[in-house]
Amino acid sequence: MQTRIGKYEIKKKLGKGASATVYLATDSFTGADVALKVIDPAALKDLQQGKLLRSQFFNETSLAGKLINPVLDYDWGPAFDPNDGAGVVSSVTPRIKQVIKMLVPKVDADGNEIGGVPVVLRDAPLGTYMGWNITAGGALPFHQEKLCMYAGGMIPFAKTKAERMAKNDPRLSLEERYVDHASYVAAVAKAAANAVAQKFLLPKDAAALVAAAEASSVLK
Repeated sequence: MQTRIGKYEIKKKLGKGASATVYLATDSFTGADVALKVIDPAALKDLQQGKLLRSQFFNETSLAGKLINPVLDYDWGPAFDPNDGAGVVSSVTPRIKQVIKMLVPKVDADGNEIGGVPVVLRDAPLGTYMGWNITAGGALPFHQEKLCMYAGGMIPFAKTKAERMAKNDPRLSLEERYVDHASYVAAVAKAAANAVAQKFLLPKDAAALVAAAEASSVLK
């Protein structure tokens, strides 16, 4: 029996099917135990059979990625610890134990979160700001169009009412909310002063934000 496959150290064989073998292995990078499924080389000698097996493996991987939903509590089997990803998954299609109650912040008409620390971008916005984004495709689109939690996104406002109407955008345009560049700068100054008054922003940082607004091309 092999003792190592790539970064995985083989501990023992868990089972064997018609075309693949499943091993209990240890990820040498993380130290976590995993169930490693390996296609038997003999099954790949036939070109058509090999193509079919590779397609099946890709589909299994893709399905596993789509199964993960952050609001569902899965049962991956008794040997797996979901808190740190350690152990071995024994339930390939996991049972859903419960739906986890999610608490999210309220948003305003623009889709921006309200409450909490006063932020100039929220009180004088140029678009809708999000703490998440959508994963792109590419060569390995396992998580395509799934949430990417750690990369924020921004959907800018249209410049004019005509532009937003053409796009069926319900959010007010820059011209509708600020009229002109000077009014936009004034809105930034007001938002910055509010943050300073509540001791969430230093005066020098407020001045830098106003200067940045003055130097911007917004409604110029």
